[in-house]
Amino acid sequence: MKRRSIRVSKEQAGERLGALLAGALGLSRSDAERLVAGGAAYVEGRRCRRPAQALSAGQTVTVVLEEAGRSALAAPPTALPLAVLFEDEQLIAVDKPAGVSAQPTPAHTGASLADQV
Repeated sequence: MKRRSIRVSKEQAGERLGALLAGALGLSRSDAERLVAGGAAYVEGRRCRRPAQALSAGQTVTVVLEEAGRSALAAPPTALPLAVLFEDEQLIAVDKPAGVSAQPTPAHTGASLADQV
């Protein structure tokens, strides 16, 4: 996995996440915003999908650039069809295929079961 961490300086305080990543990584703003919206950016260890998130001095921003040899900017894999075992207004039970992450983690930026449900 290829990732990069950036410590927000006093001069960068108040800057938006998408703009910070665009400048630090040499990306276009639209590519930086796609990284953030795709779940590849973390602020203080918590996933942030809002490119407009204002940052404070001292915060650490981590971005996953590549996972398992695949760029985070590559088109996301197609969602697998899920076998719904039970569903009502408050609960859904599905048969989760092996190898599909149950929830997003810092080590996995692709589609997870939580993203598909």
